[in-house]
Amino acid sequence: MSQEAAPAAAATAPPPHVLLVCFPSQGHVNPTLRFAKRLAAKGLLVTCCTTSGAGAQIAAAAASSPGVLSSGRDGDGVPVGLGRVRFEFLDDRGNEKDDLMRYFATSASAAFAELLGRQAAAGRPVACVVGNPFLPWVVDAAASAGVPSSAVLWVQSCAVFSIYYHYARGLVELPPEDDPEARVALPGFPPLSTAECTDAKFLVEELGMGVRLRAPLRREAVREALDAAVAGPEADAMRASARSWSAVARAAVAAGGSSDQNVQVFVDEVMRRASGRQAADVTSSG
Repeated sequence: MSQEAAPAAAATAPPPHVLLVCFPSQGHVNPTLRFAKRLAAKGLLVTCCTTSGAGAQIAAAAASSPGVLSSGRDGDGVPVGLGRVRFEFLDDRGNEKDDLMRYFATSASAAFAELLGRQAAAGRPVACVVGNPFLPWVVDAAASAGVPSSAVLWVQSCAVFSIYYHYARGLVELPPEDDPEARVALPGFPPLSTAECTDAKFLVEELGMGVRLRAPLRREAVREALDAAVAGPEADAMRASARSWSAVARAAVAAGGSSDQNVQVFVDEVMRRASGRQAADVTSSG
């Protein structure tokens, strides 16, 4: 095929295929599914991949929507906006969570490589793999398989990411573990004690929509915190703050919002790289 015909052939190609791989726990699966729907709504084919054990739980939760998981290995998934979402599962052979990390270290990488090959053989080669910070081998396996691009979906707060980033880059000296009251300063952070959880710090002191639990954590402490959040002197202010931040979040994910724009930038980049590879493949085959 001529070089002039390559752009036209690429333009008529199926939508790029993005494969999301997540750690099999609810705190990872839920944001992965939300991200999958956001990507599919913009016209991509999205496959969500986790272990078969987590897949069984997803299937049970989706029992009221029988078509959701009917895609299987050969299915096209279900329509979401302009695209589709489908599922693939790595067989963990019924491993319990205590054995999952061993499974990931010894067997999952080869199973994932086979899964990538199966997608190509089915006519839906993967254009981008989105991994998980708990599964670092996913990105390496994708690169070895020749996947054009890869990324990582961060499922913790931006504050936690910033702490990891500054520590890994040697940009800040963190205090020793045996000094829980030591202070540490990071760009964009309030004064932060090393004994404080970032989410609690921001929810209570910065966002004004939470109550700290007193230690030790007992039933009475939980009751006191609930009473303070629902009927305490700051309850009305916390509700108002929660409504305000909720409106900000909804505006961010709405069409044209900051989050929506960032998702679109990601989708555009995936499409650009996928189109470049498709055009190169068409040219070389001609």
